[in-house]
Amino acid sequence: MFNTAGKIAIAQLAFFIIAIFPALYCLFKHGQHGLLGWGFLCVFCIIRIVGAAIIVSDESTNKTLSEAGLIIASVAIAPLIISIGGIAHESYTSIKSHRRIIFGFLPHVVVHFGCVAAIAMIALGYTKFEKIASTTSDMKTRLDMVRAGGILLLAVWLGIAVIVAVSFLYPRDLRGEKQLIRGVVVAMLAMVVRILYTTLGAFIKTASFNLRTGGTIAEKVVLDLLPEFIFTFALLAAGIASRNLKYEREMK
Repeated sequence: MFNTAGKIAIAQLAFFIIAIFPALYCLFKHGQHGLLGWGFLCVFCIIRIVGAAIIVSDESTNKTLSEAGLIIASVAIAPLIISIGGIAHESYTSIKSHRRIIFGFLPHVVVHFGCVAAIAMIALGYTKFEKIASTTSDMKTRLDMVRAGGILLLAVWLGIAVIVAVSFLYPRDLRGEKQLIRGVVVAMLAMVVRILYTTLGAFIKTASFNLRTGGTIAEKVVLDLLPEFIFTFALLAAGIASRNLKYEREMK
C-alpha cells in the first residue's frame, strides 16, 4: 500500500513520462535559440521520472524514502528555473537591440550561477540533515544551508520576474515570441508556489512542509504536484503553439 509520497510519485511518473515527448518535440522545433530552455525542460522531466521511480521502488518494497530520492526531489528545481529563464530568453530575441544588457547573455549567467549555488546548498543540507551522528550544531548549520538555498532560489525567481516584466515595455515583432512569453508568465506563477514550498519546509516545522514525510494528499497536490504540472503544461503549450518561431525569424 502506497503512502502519500508513493501516490504523488506515481502521478509524477505518469505525467512526466508523457510530458517528455512534447518537450523533446519543442527542443527539436525551436532550434538553436530554444536549446537552453527546452533542453533543461527535458532534463527536468527526466529528473522527475528518475526521482519518482526511486520513490515508487522504495514504497513498493516498504523501504524508508532513500536519500537519493530526497536529493533528486530537491535538485529538480534547478533545471526548472533554468528552463524558464531560457524560454523567456528565446522570447526576447526580437527586442534585444533595445536593451541588450537586460535581455542578453549576462542575465543568464547570473541565473545559472544562482541556481547552481542554491541547489548545491539545498542538496548538501538535505544529504546531511538526517545523519544519526549529527550534533545539534551540525543540524542547525545544515538547516541554515537549506534556508539560504531556498532564499537564493526566490531571489533568482524575482530577477527573472523583473526581466520578464521589463520585456513587456517593448513590442515583440514575432507572433511566436508573444506566445512564448504568455506561457512563461503562467509558468512563473506556478513556479513561485513550488519554490516557496521548498523554502518554507526549512522554516516551518509541520508535516505539510516536510519533504520526507509530506502532508496530506490534498496538501501535496496543491503545494508540490499541481504547480509543477501547471508549469510544465504552460511551457509545453506555448512551445507547441510557437513551433514555427524558427521559420518566422528566417522569413523576417
